[in-house]
Amino acid sequence: MRSTKALRFSVLAGVITAAGCGGGGGGSSAALPDGKFLFTGSMTQPRMDFTATRLADGRVLVVGGSNDPAASASAEIYDPESGTFASTGAPVASRCYHVAALLPDGQVLVVGGALSVTAELFDPLTGVFTATDAPAKAHYNGTATAVDDDVLVMGGIDVGFEVADVERYELASGLFFPEGSLLEARASHSATRLPDGRILVAGGTDHGNPLTTAELYDPATGQSAPTGPLASPRTGHSATLLRDGRVLIVGGASTATVLATAEIYDAVAGNFSPAGTMDEARYAHAAALLPDGRVLVAGGYDFGRLAENSGILDGAELYDARTGTFRPAARLNDRRAFGATVVLADGGVLAVGGLLDWSGSGVLAGAEVYR
Repeated sequence: MRSTKALRFSVLAGVITAAGCGGGGGGSSAALPDGKFLFTGSMTQPRMDFTATRLADGRVLVVGGSNDPAASASAEIYDPESGTFASTGAPVASRCYHVAALLPDGQVLVVGGALSVTAELFDPLTGVFTATDAPAKAHYNGTATAVDDDVLVMGGIDVGFEVADVERYELASGLFFPEGSLLEARASHSATRLPDGRILVAGGTDHGNPLTTAELYDPATGQSAPTGPLASPRTGHSATLLRDGRVLIVGGASTATVLATAEIYDAVAGNFSPAGTMDEARYAHAAALLPDGRVLVAGGYDFGRLAENSGILDGAELYDARTGTFRPAARLNDRRAFGATVVLADGGVLAVGGLLDWSGSGVLAGAEVYR
């Protein structure tokens, strides 16, 4: 793999940019109450660079990881009612830096990654993974976006280089089909489905260089059109769909700096505008939409602060779209970067796994829930 500590990234498709409600719109500007992070159960394996997908029944499927062969070859499920993790069936292939998406029938499609150019389906009713048609490219550090009954897998790295390929997995046939291409090859980008059905693809890297470019991919036509650009090159950033249909882009890394700034994309205007500055620069962090419409941004990595806990962060902030500002939130109990965040059915936010420090034992199995 080409990634280093200075430009390491993890895209957790279907988690950070989960479609839904929240964010933006009128109402009082009075301060809303803060929450706190509470420990919950620990995974059976420490993991980083894995996927975490909320199932239709509210449980969370965790697959793979880059830190250890035991992690990359295993999967487990978090039950929010009991607050515990339990092993489930083993994936067909070992995986890290892969992508995953929930299908309308309740199964989870798991695709590619750094270790395997294959795909498989997880059935939550049986707890079993089964092989399905293979994609043409590995798409590691790519994205997977559910569109109607299908999943679009975009970009990522294949054979050492970023690709622009878009592939559609068709649930009805169980096959992958080429579905056009992005305007620019990219990995570690974000892909956010807008209310009108188009997908905003922003930032990432090409040949390892962070990008300012963004584009709108139309699943109906298989065509992509330029939009934006971002004000700053960004990779390893987060993208969150707000209630009013805008997209909040937070943090990430530019060529030699981790960013504290944020931008908002307005699909009507077709441009990005400044959206405030965090107290801490961060990338490979977590972001999640809260039931009250604010965006929780937590953890991450700042390679400019290696002397401070290896640059891994435990700080969290809340973005209020009504005021366009960040303010500090309750801190994580553990420092985390390159982990996963999932909004639970009850509105809590599960933060699980990730990197605590760069030592051989510095990967987390523990999890906590923001409420």
